[in-house]
Amino acid sequence: MAGDVQYKWSRENGRIVGSWEGLDSEHLILAMDDASRPPQVIELNDGSREAAGLTGEMVEIAAVDGDRYRVVSGDIFAVRALWGSGLHRPFARRWERIASSTAAGLAVIGGSGSEEASWISLGDGLEIAFRGGNYSSGDYWQLPVRLSAELMWPAERDVEGAWQPKFCLAVGTKHWRAPLALISHDGEQLSVRDLRHLLSRRT
Repeated sequence: MAGDVQYKWSRENGRIVGSWEGLDSEHLILAMDDASRPPQVIELNDGSREAAGLTGEMVEIAAVDGDRYRVVSGDIFAVRALWGSGLHRPFARRWERIASSTAAGLAVIGGSGSEEASWISLGDGLEIAFRGGNYSSGDYWQLPVRLSAELMWPAERDVEGAWQPKFCLAVGTKHWRAPLALISHDGEQLSVRDLRHLLSRRT
């Protein structure tokens, strides 16, 4: 693993998303869905950038009044540049804070290339670790946790025969597309080629 890798995590699988309505100096105008737990760390992005695998700007915010949030940590200049870049349906996604982070909501993993894994606490007895290797932006893992059971994660025996959590490859970011048609124009005539895969109707 060359260089440093940063990661973010979410208790809600990243599902808490609100509309990014505007930017006023150091204040963001956000329409967040979950008012019971105001966000502290958010990622600012839009759908087109996210589908292309481009990460957003991570900032730490504090509620000011209503839908106004002040940026208290992060690159406000990058946020302004992002807002002025002509975003298509911009949004804010909430992430969790890491106590040992050196940037907004992010912890830095040293890039020594060593196979030694350092366990990082996420709170509530949950810990994660990374081994040296190749990581790409968008790599992700899911940790199924139930209140009435332990973490459901694969295990393997170490050299001494004891059961240990298994290091698993990233699930990765996958985008599935289904072309419907190919439209072409030769300067005079428009033609449409049907690319749908039709299923026969059951009788």
